[in-house]
Amino acid sequence: FEIGEAKWSGLTMKVGGNPLASIPLITGRSVYVFQPSSPPTTLEKMRASNLLGKEITMPAGTVQINGNTLTLEEVRWSWDGDPLTGAGTSEFEVGRILLPAALMKDEEGGNPLAAAGYGDLEFAVEGKGTTTLTEEAWGFDFEMRFKGNDIGTLVVDLAAENFPMALFSALDASDPQVDTLMPLVQAITLKRAKFRFEDGSLTGRIIAM
Repeated sequence: FEIGEAKWSGLTMKVGGNPLASIPLITGRSVYVFQPSSPPTTLEKMRASNLLGKEITMPAGTVQINGNTLTLEEVRWSWDGDPLTGAGTSEFEVGRILLPAALMKDEEGGNPLAAAGYGDLEFAVEGKGTTTLTEEAWGFDFEMRFKGNDIGTLVVDLAAENFPMALFSALDASDPQVDTLMPLVQAITLKRAKFRFEDGSLTGRIIAM
């Protein structure tokens, strides 16, 4: 069923009693809630585990990594497709990701990026893609752009199809067997894989080191 407007506030995630993530607010428009059958099919399990809505936004959130705080701001995701399967087209963006310099320290406590003149790192992410889903197989076609402030932009362009649903069922087993997985993996078709880096100032800084 569809919920016209939804709001989640004060969300937190902990691991072993330690805080991992904090999200003050998430809002959704035309959010679809899926109720699987009993017992659920593999496709229904995948669909039930995903939150789908015409538009979902998160103004800000934080993630704790080794005692340091990674900050995300202006997160937006839009989707249009079949609410029963989850197949459709989507767009995703994160306006700002702030990685503190302390997060980049190596085992000896040094920061290898500091030699290139970098301190805290700031990124933005945007992407769009299409997902296909049936009772037999899953596929995707998407492009993501990771833009680093004063660094450059990494473009990832991937497309694949024929991921058998039986593969997800096998992976969901308590003891997945390699002999069972390999024939299923071999059925996957990689249609496109492109990686491109558009330099901002990273290359020049490395050369100057």
